[in-house]
Amino acid sequence: MKKSKFSFKQYKDKFLGIVEKTDHKTLAIWAIDCVERVLPYFEERYPQDHRPRQAIGTLQSWIDTGLFKMADIRKASLAAHAAAREAGQDNAARSAARAAGQAVATAHVSTHSIGAAIYALQAIHRASNSSDADAAVAKEQDWQYQHLLKLMENSKRLNSKSMPMEEQLIAPCGMNCGVCVSYLAMKNDLKKKGFGKKYCAGCLPRGKNCTFMGKYCDLLEEGLVRFCYECLDYPCRRLKSLDKRYRIKYHMSMIENLDFINEHGIGSFLEKEVVKWRCPVCGGVICCHNGLCFYCSLDKLRQNKKYRWEDFNMESLQE
Repeated sequence: MKKSKFSFKQYKDKFLGIVEKTDHKTLAIWAIDCVERVLPYFEERYPQDHRPRQAIGTLQSWIDTGLFKMADIRKASLAAHAAAREAGQDNAARSAARAAGQAVATAHVSTHSIGAAIYALQAIHRASNSSDADAAVAKEQDWQYQHLLKLMENSKRLNSKSMPMEEQLIAPCGMNCGVCVSYLAMKNDLKKKGFGKKYCAGCLPRGKNCTFMGKYCDLLEEGLVRFCYECLDYPCRRLKSLDKRYRIKYHMSMIENLDFINEHGIGSFLEKEVVKWRCPVCGGVICCHNGLCFYCSLDKLRQNKKYRWEDFNMESLQE
């Protein structure tokens, strides 16, 4: 029995509608998951060639950090496609490497995720016997579709509880007011829930250029600089002292934040902060001052009003 011809257009049309309704990073996660299921076809045949694996690793790094470097994405994609060409014609290893090359390009254009999924299906088709190729592809395509629906639902659940990081909440000293205990107490209205927490809308929103540094620095007090790194004395003695306290007690560094903003821009910094402070349980925002999410961890704060990071156990959030 002759194996049926694999049609790219057939599967592209099936995926296009749902992909257009899905957020960028969810599609990147989906692309990786699709590739992971077929990458053994390549790695078992070429165990010393890590280019396809490195490609999806590059995409995972973008998902984790939000840092986009076109040169890195392009390099990883081209390397995976080169590995595909070297694998020869009409075999599952070639298709799996192509899937990885398409997947990493998802960081640039989200619809490349469709290419990753389709090449994964082609790998299944090429690895199957003539008699069951169509059934195997249909089964895998159904898994891909259902898996994307599940990822979309998870994304909606997380985003419904998370709060976006805002540029106006990044103080001149590098403090992210969006993860401050007083700001999160206000956003979650903890006073109505029985907590006597102070409320604060953030340094800039309430007209204070910088609560920590403004009264000691004429440039900040008069609003002459947006960030401390614009000052010739950066980092000054007071900023170094503040940074040391926050690094030791609160798992963050003002100076590292400022250096990142200066090098990569405020947009990339905000994306990184969303990932760093997202609660792994409910998708809410973790408070930098105590390590708690005010959506799902208030019971811990009720039991210990002075709860701090030293009591925090990351594993407990993941149970």
